[in-house]
Amino acid sequence: VDYSSNNGWEFWPPLSLDPNASGTFHDSQGWKALRPYHHVYTPANLPRYSPLPPSDDGYWAHGTDALGLEGDSWYATIVNANQWIRKDLSVYTIKASCAEGIPCPSPLPYGGECAGRGTCYREQSSGFPAGSCACETGWGGVGCNTKLVKLNNTEEVSRSLDPSGWDFYEVQVPPGTTTLLVEMRRSSGDPALFLRGFLSGQEPTAVPNANEFAAFADVDSFRARLNYHYRLQTDVDRESYDSPRFYIAVYNNDVHMKEEAKYVLRASWDASRPGSNDSLCPSQCSSRGRCVLLSAHTKPPFECHCDEGEWQAGR
Repeated sequence: VDYSSNNGWEFWPPLSLDPNASGTFHDSQGWKALRPYHHVYTPANLPRYSPLPPSDDGYWAHGTDALGLEGDSWYATIVNANQWIRKDLSVYTIKASCAEGIPCPSPLPYGGECAGRGTCYREQSSGFPAGSCACETGWGGVGCNTKLVKLNNTEEVSRSLDPSGWDFYEVQVPPGTTTLLVEMRRSSGDPALFLRGFLSGQEPTAVPNANEFAAFADVDSFRARLNYHYRLQTDVDRESYDSPRFYIAVYNNDVHMKEEAKYVLRASWDASRPGSNDSLCPSQCSSRGRCVLLSAHTKPPFECHCDEGEWQAGR
């Protein structure tokens, strides 16, 4: 395995995206999310690749000529990629084990699967991929080792966050909820606000990470360096959300400034539907108008119908 100068991985044998197929296995999401714990699994009786060099035309050997070496030897490679973080990898531990069936993540040295704080799904069930953890309330992440702060409806919390630090929260909305609004007001630092539904995204049980910035963060407010950030979800009751849990994350970016972030966070939810009046809106239209929800596919999914007077003209 090699991490090339053009910021791309190169594997031999070729990368396998199917745990039931031969090849090289790589915890790409763990690497992209900068997690301290990585894991891969594969059936132990797969045929092995022969270490054949590239052919004269520069391509790796394919087909049965590259397969067929049965044996008990597996090779693990640790690469300290010099991309986002340029630091020495001074200490790490590695463990190999065998299990009956697909194992779940074990991020703690002695915590067992799902860190002892969740249920392991060895087969796909109820939206959980095989080998994933269903974490107990108050815990999240692929291995249930991330502490979550539970937020109640309209509850506000004030926090300080070091540069490059993360805070994680969760909300559990009651049946009948259709609209979820998460608001953050910062007074210092460079924080970004994330909201994602449980069982959505590339890793359904994971908490948000920087690799999902475009999908789940308030991108516009962050790039404009606004003090007010929000995420508004107007389709909470759609069928694709198999769980009433939502993950919220705040990340204090340290690329442009290295300053402690101070922020206030609030989550609110109700049964508002598109077209209804006096719904949940970001900043509640500054208390100078009426909020009308639009379709969830509209950007933004709301309109403020301003009161008559000077505010109607945006002054």
